[in-house]
Amino acid sequence: MRKLAGPMYNNSINAGIASYNNKDYKTALASFTSSQEYAKLIGLTDSTGIYYGAVSAGKVENYEAAIANYKKCIEIGFNGFVFQYPNINSALKNLIKYFDKPT
Repeated sequence: MRKLAGPMYNNSINAGIASYNNKDYKTALASFTSSQEYAKLIGLTDSTGIYYGAVSAGKVENYEAAIANYKKCIEIGFNGFVFQYPNINSALKNLIKYFDKPT
């Protein structure tokens, strides 16, 4: 299974990036969700898939998936865009606080 997971990870992350760049955020979300699962199978943490999964989910108003992925960003200490967005952790926490309210 691990032998197949590597190529499947590459395919899914590349498909996610292509879909995201084409503004097909629903497909991008599905691909980034898959890339995260394949990454686990090969012992990786897919920070790209997690972050862009969160962004894609937000763009299609799937706030449950957006929050779940943003929470993962915080859990793994994601700071891949710290130079572009110096307060990314604060922004993520605010989004979670706003949308992740008990009903």
